[in-house]
Amino acid sequence: MKRLAATVLAVILACGGIISGSFAEGEETYQYQVRQDGTAEIVSAGRELTEAVIPAELDGYRVTAIGRNAFSGAGLYNKHVTVPASVRKMSLERFPMNPTFRVIPGSTAQWYCDNQMLRYELVEPET
Repeated sequence: MKRLAATVLAVILACGGIISGSFAEGEETYQYQVRQDGTAEIVSAGRELTEAVIPAELDGYRVTAIGRNAFSGAGLYNKHVTVPASVRKMSLERFPMNPTFRVIPGSTAQWYCDNQMLRYELVEPET
């Protein structure tokens, strides 16, 4: 039985993120997919967000990516988006209303903001 479960999980992961989930804490709601490497990619965020603190982990999966349309429906007009150091890929195509990102110095998020000419402020990582 364990062998069958392991085989099914391997097939699902090989198909590229079929495993998905939803995580809610306070007003923040995120939908995510598990990537082939066993980490999470945020694919959608709640529409009611006024500020977002992207968690470093969702349901035990390390958050390493933010999908291109993840925040396209969120109401983040001139607010803040805090990005954890665990995020290695940001492919945001549409981020509404140009929020200010809060990023860790030297992180992928800082590099992304520099290259996309997005407003950001540097914050120290949580310990």
